[in-house]
Amino acid sequence: MSQTKIDIGMISTTGTASSSTFLRGDNAWTAVTNPAITYVSSATASSSSSIEFTGLDNSADCWIVRWTGLHLSAWGNVAIRTSDDASSHSYENGASDYSWVVAGGYPSATFTSGQHWDSADTMIKCGHDPVYINVANNDASSGMCYIWNPADTTYYKHITGTSYNQNDGGTAYASFSDFQGVRRSTNAVTAVQFFHSQGGNFDAGKFVLYKWLHS
Repeated sequence: MSQTKIDIGMISTTGTASSSTFLRGDNAWTAVTNPAITYVSSATASSSSSIEFTGLDNSADCWIVRWTGLHLSAWGNVAIRTSDDASSHSYENGASDYSWVVAGGYPSATFTSGQHWDSADTMIKCGHDPVYINVANNDASSGMCYIWNPADTTYYKHITGTSYNQNDGGTAYASFSDFQGVRRSTNAVTAVQFFHSQGGNFDAGKFVLYKWLHS
């Protein structure tokens, strides 16, 4: 079966064909626009002491990190630290660098809820006992956090999100945690670090970084 090649110049169109335009169904060459939420990078955990993302800047008001299928080497949950330097990315861990609050719950004989907080800590916790993750093969965490206005140098930085956890422990406990944390500094946040809140590792799981572009 023969094929006929049609040159672009043979099509009646409006606009200009280029590497940054596409041809719509109405024969109009139209500029390609980025979606509001854009993929940036990803990282896969494998006996990892931490997962880190760098390059946060003022190209977006909000940066998003999600994690899926996260398995821990020891009982605990996800925690977050930030960095304010642009090269070596040492992560702040002073005794009063962060404040956080967590609210969550899980079903046992009855629904159990819990609230925890710390006004001066070395980390932002994304969960707290009793909504921790255990270490069986069917125990895992998936979640998401939002890093708001990291490039701002006037106000403290807010990080908010939710984690959804499975803690088998002989009974299938599905739990959730809503968390809100503050980096108690007006310095711009250039990088973010995720690690085990109790000092263990991330045995498996995937983290993905997105940015929520300006309107």
